[in-house]
Amino acid sequence: MIIGDKEKTKKQFRIKYNQENITIISQDSVKICGITFSNDKEYAYNENIKKKVLKMERQLNIWRQRNISLEGKILLVKCFGLSQLIYSLQASHIRQQEIKQIENIIYKFIWNISPSSTRTSGKIKRETLQASTEDGGLNAPNVKALNDAIKYRHLLRCFYTNHPVGILTKVKLQKIQFNEQSQLVNHREDKSYLDQAVNAHNKLWKLFDKDIQTSSNEPELKLHRSYYYYLHNHQLLHSQHINTQQKFMVKNLRRHGIDTFGKLKAAKEGNAHPRIQLESFQIWHSFPRHWRQVISRSHRNYNEEEDPQVLIDYNKWRNNKTITTKELRQRIQQLTVAKKTVEMLNNKFNILAPVDINPFLICRKMTQDIKLRNVQYKILHNIYPTMKHLHTWKIKESPNCTNCQCPETTEHAVWECNIAQETFQNFARIYTEINNKTLALDKQNVIYGMPNKDALNTLLTLIKRTLILQREDKQTLTCEDIKRIIKQQQELEKYIAKKNNKVTKHQKKWSEFLLI
Repeated sequence: MIIGDKEKTKKQFRIKYNQENITIISQDSVKICGITFSNDKEYAYNENIKKKVLKMERQLNIWRQRNISLEGKILLVKCFGLSQLIYSLQASHIRQQEIKQIENIIYKFIWNISPSSTRTSGKIKRETLQASTEDGGLNAPNVKALNDAIKYRHLLRCFYTNHPVGILTKVKLQKIQFNEQSQLVNHREDKSYLDQAVNAHNKLWKLFDKDIQTSSNEPELKLHRSYYYYLHNHQLLHSQHINTQQKFMVKNLRRHGIDTFGKLKAAKEGNAHPRIQLESFQIWHSFPRHWRQVISRSHRNYNEEEDPQVLIDYNKWRNNKTITTKELRQRIQQLTVAKKTVEMLNNKFNILAPVDINPFLICRKMTQDIKLRNVQYKILHNIYPTMKHLHTWKIKESPNCTNCQCPETTEHAVWECNIAQETFQNFARIYTEINNKTLALDKQNVIYGMPNKDALNTLLTLIKRTLILQREDKQTLTCEDIKRIIKQQQELEKYIAKKNNKVTKHQKKWSEFLLI
C-alpha cells in the first residue's frame, strides 16, 4: 500500500528476488495484526470500528432468548461483547456516536429491550449499575471510561519508549503544550486518538482538583505528598487558571525565575522584588482558594525530581509505568458514577438503619446463587415486580394487594401486609425451636438482611420472593412450608459444596439450621 496515495490507483512494482522477476500490485488497504490501514479513513474506520460493533451486537443477540440474571448478562457483555472491541480501541480512534451506539446495544441487552426499540434506559440508572457492588452497582461496562483509559494508558507508555510512535506522540504533545503536571486550558475536540487521550488526562486532573477541594474543606484529612508535589510544580504559563490577559504578567514572573505555583508561593511569602509584587499578588489570587489553602499548609520544597504518578483514588497514587488500564477506568468513572448509599435506601423504605450497615454487601455475601442474589438486589433497588410495579407497566389492572386492598409496594409485600407479618412470625418460631433463642425480626432486618448471617439472609430472600410472587392468591406460609424451603435450599447448597470441596464452609454457614 502506498501511504498517502491520493490518486487511489493501483500501481505495479517489478522486483528481482532469488533470480526471479516478481510483480507486486499495490493495494488500497492492508490488514496488519487485525487492524486495517487505508488511505481512505472512512473505509479504515468502517473496518476497525463499525463492523466490530455489528459483530458485537450479533454475538449478544444469540443470548437474548436465554433466562439470564443481571449479573450473568453483564458478564456476557464483557466476555462476548466488549472483547470484540477492546483490541480495536487500543489502535483506533472511535467517534462519540459509536460509543453511544455501543452502550445502547449493551444496555438494551441487559434490560431485555428490543434492538429496534427507541427506548434505551432500564429500571436502574446506568450510572448506578456501573458502580461497584458495595456502592449499589454491578460493575456494568462504561464504554466511554474504558476508551478514555485505554487511550491515556497508551499516552503514558509513549513517555517511556524510544519507539518512533512514542517520539512522534511526544512531538505532537509539545505542540499543544501538554504537561503531565497540569490540565490543558482548552478541551480538545474529539477528532483523533490523541485528542481522546488528552481529554482523559483533563478528566483525571478534575478529580485531582476535587480531592484538593475536599481536603481544604476538611483540614484534618492528611494529603499524600504527591498532591503537594504536583501543586508545587504546576506550571504557571499553561495553567487553566491563567487567562489571556494575565499571560504577560506570567512571562514577567518567569524572567525572575518564578515559573511554578510553588515558586509563586515562595516569592509571595519571601517579600518578592518590588517590580513583581503586583504580578505575584494578582496571579496568586487567580488560583482557586482551596489550592492556596492546601499549598499554604506545606513548608517543604517539592522541587526535587520524583517519578510521575497518577491518582487512582483519594490519597492513592500509582507510578505511570505500572498503572493499569483497569485502575484508570475506575478512576475516570468516578466523574459519572452514581453511588447508592444507606441514607438513600433509608429514605426510600422509611428505615433508620445506621450508616455502617451496607445492604449491598450483605446481599453479595449471602449466597453463591446468582439468581437469588438478583432477587435481593432488585428488592433493594425497589424494582422487583410487585402489583404496583405491574400496574405501572400496564400488566395488571389494579396496583392493590389482594389481601389488604391497598397499593402493594415492596415494603408492603414483604413486611407491612398481614400475610407477611404472620409468615415471618412462623419463621421466627421455627428459629427459636431449633436454636433455643429468640429471633427479633424488624423491617430493617427483613428488607436489608443481617450482617454475618448468610444462611438467615438467604432464607429471608427466599421467603420475600415467595410472598411477592403470590400475586392474586395471597396465603401465609405455614411452618411446614418454611421448613420445606429451608430443606430444599440447604440440600441444593450442600450438593454444590460437595462438588467444590467446601463442605466445611457450608456447615459453618448453615450451623443454625442443621437440625431441621
